[in-house]
Amino acid sequence: MFQQSPSGLEIVQSGAERRLSFFNGASSTAGPLISQSTVQLQAQVDGNSAHYSYSLDGGHSFHELGTAAQLRFSWWKASRPALFAFTTRDGNPGAVDFDWVHYRPEGANPW
Repeated sequence: MFQQSPSGLEIVQSGAERRLSFFNGASSTAGPLISQSTVQLQAQVDGNSAHYSYSLDGGHSFHELGTAAQLRFSWWKASRPALFAFTTRDGNPGAVDFDWVHYRPEGANPW
């Protein structure tokens, strides 16, 4: 979630090892090693907190990773999901492919 103190799930590649992790500000929690090419990520926002989960089996089951992240808003008022990729390497850094994003509100808009 893009906010004053970003939080979310990340896939980090180090050498041949690829791992899913939860981050909240400067802290992170290591998750499972990833060997498949498709990972589904989910964020559920409840009031001022977000819960993150992942699926490695095509969305049949989701597993929570990390703790509830407090959403801290500044000059905007809403949660802002984001997908992004970056590298710390020179040369051929690799690629990431986001095939689809689904947004499903869980209830009526309170505004």
